[in-house]
Amino acid sequence: MTKVRVSGVCMPAFPTDGIVLVGVCAAGKTTVSRLLKARGIPAAVVAQEHSAVPGLYRRHGPRRVVLLCANWETVHRRRHLSWNPDFYQTEWHRLAQARQEAGFIVHTDALSAVAVTDLVAHWWFQLARQEATIDDRDSTLRRLPQANRTD
Repeated sequence: MTKVRVSGVCMPAFPTDGIVLVGVCAAGKTTVSRLLKARGIPAAVVAQEHSAVPGLYRRHGPRRVVLLCANWETVHRRRHLSWNPDFYQTEWHRLAQARQEAGFIVHTDALSAVAVTDLVAHWWFQLARQEATIDDRDSTLRRLPQANRTD
């Protein structure tokens, strides 16, 4: 596992290969991805809501799925889109598989892009800490003689 040193603390660089952001149009995917990348977190956006291919988001490889949600009124206010709520429902339906696999879901309606980014980044670094703990425990167990293991 790749490690980085931040303020004297050694922790994994990333818990996985990255994050893939999915959600309906105007949920904040592009903006949050840009802000995450500025913080050094690898993030990709997939326009899953426009695709009839249910697992399109998986083509980015082993990434954690983050679903950004916004209701119809918020989407309409943010983008002034000409489509109707039926089209919004079509997008929501196309996200069904991604919703099931999402490791983190954020309702962005009442949040700024920075607040959403803060939430996703916090979740991301919690994963890094958990995986570092598991990695350290596994390393310790590998060094113990077989008879002394308690797992």
